[in-house]
Amino acid sequence: MALRLRTGSRPRIGLALGAGGLRGLAHIGVIGVLEEAGIHADVVAGTSAGAIVGALYACGWSAAAMRRLAKQLRPRDIFDSNLRPLPLLKMAAKAGLDALHLPSGCLRAPMGVVPGRRLLRQLTRWTEGRQVGDTARPYIAVATVVETGERAVFAPPELTDDAAATGMPSVACRGASVALAARASSAIPGVFEPVPWQGRTLVDGGLVDNVPGDLLKAMGMDLVIGVALGLRGNEPERVDNVVEVVDQAVAIMINAMSRRDAVRGADVVVAPAVPGLSLTRFDAVQATIAAGEAAAREALPAIRAALEELGA
Repeated sequence: MALRLRTGSRPRIGLALGAGGLRGLAHIGVIGVLEEAGIHADVVAGTSAGAIVGALYACGWSAAAMRRLAKQLRPRDIFDSNLRPLPLLKMAAKAGLDALHLPSGCLRAPMGVVPGRRLLRQLTRWTEGRQVGDTARPYIAVATVVETGERAVFAPPELTDDAAATGMPSVACRGASVALAARASSAIPGVFEPVPWQGRTLVDGGLVDNVPGDLLKAMGMDLVIGVALGLRGNEPERVDNVVEVVDQAVAIMINAMSRRDAVRGADVVVAPAVPGLSLTRFDAVQATIAAGEAAAREALPAIRAALEELGA
């Protein structure tokens, strides 16, 4: 079921925002340059950090407004913690019981260092509690079903069936809020607790689909712009705590996927040169956004050429 969003003869544009932790702030710079150039996405799809920025963009936030928000953010605004004696004891006890094949079902232990409740509250506030399918522009978020490795696709009801056309094993997630979809998509394993949804356990979408350009193609977009954060700028970054170790491990996997698969379905790829950033490096916000701006300006000629070929 292809999405019909053509206005006159204007090509339908899809924007696919990739995973990358705090490097995802580069998406704000990309969106800003596209706005300045008069290029506006009809549909936005995102994975992990891309799903968070995409959620705000889909709900009507401008790049300037997102930049102001990012500048004000501090780790305590979005990160709560399970690093307290009782949660840690429960995690250790359950892991030990499971390793010994002893009953542990009665023990409810955290499955991540960060519960994610604070992030979900912020996302709900930023998106005004909107549902997927009730945004200024259609919004799609990708998560991973941890039990099966399938791609979990949050999309407007009329679009969820199109995921099957990509050939990737996918399940449709219907009836969710934009905030919950973004939270599930960005649940880095071991860092954030997974999100339970309709009998499944959902974690970071970057495990299966780093930049969901193929979804946008399947949904009928004429031009897909993919923003990949794992193709350039992989300078070494000091890693000295458990959260950063897990985050860096996921980043390495995403980089490998990006290099192996490029960006499936994207007609033009924007690749910001952003160095590895830990989840606590909020001091690098402006530089990261600027990297997105630079990459988008570099890609503008290719985007305009593609639009001209489509008759825009």
